[in-house]
Amino acid sequence: MQQLVKDVLNHRKKNDIREVDLLQSVADLVNKGKYNFKELVEDVFNIFVDNIIHSYGTLLFCLYELASNKQIQQCVIEELVRLKPDNNKSLQLESLRQLPYLDAVVKETLRKYPAVPTIIRKCNEHCSINGEGFGFELPKGTLLFYSVMGVHRDPSNYPDPNKFDPDRFIEAVNKQCDTSDTYYMPFGIDNTKNIGLRFTTLHIKLSLISIFTKYKVKLNNVCPLEFDNKKLPLFPKEPVPICFESL
Repeated sequence: MQQLVKDVLNHRKKNDIREVDLLQSVADLVNKGKYNFKELVEDVFNIFVDNIIHSYGTLLFCLYELASNKQIQQCVIEELVRLKPDNNKSLQLESLRQLPYLDAVVKETLRKYPAVPTIIRKCNEHCSINGEGFGFELPKGTLLFYSVMGVHRDPSNYPDPNKFDPDRFIEAVNKQCDTSDTYYMPFGIDNTKNIGLRFTTLHIKLSLISIFTKYKVKLNNVCPLEFDNKKLPLFPKEPVPICFESL
């Protein structure tokens, strides 16, 4: 990985090339002395590995929901037909901005199946928590368990939380649903998770575009979806019974 990054950066420097990408942004920080090369390689490596792990599970959940909700799947296909992506040209970010329903589908998938379903933190100092009708002390070193899944599926945050409803993320359709960082944190609560969220979301969108410009999906058999409690991030316990049909 270190050699790969070195080769890419040396090639850009030798040929006076600047790209608008993650690697270039981090490399600029190295050149300014705000980053060292080892940290750069570790962070880039972790981002790519996390992206593969999170994208795979999330894509399976998304395909399962679209196969289970044919009307939503048809809306995705119709939106892609209107875009008419050219298979001979690279898809640009500007084109993705013309796909608001696809964006809502991905967000709803991550809401219902957050890539990071739980967060564990340790208190760095003694804390006092006081609320209406309750209060308690948290000594320094206390481990805190935070359920992202619980927040995402709390009906006070998202009405009818077990329903797969992309419309809740389309502002013009539903302005009462709070989708702020307080109630929406599929990749955790650290600021560094923002890169993972954007990178993985992009990866999933490109995968869905690749699939639904050629195929539609359906379930071989209807069965409840169970989670593998032995794995993190969130992952199906059994293979998802999906089959593909040409459009």
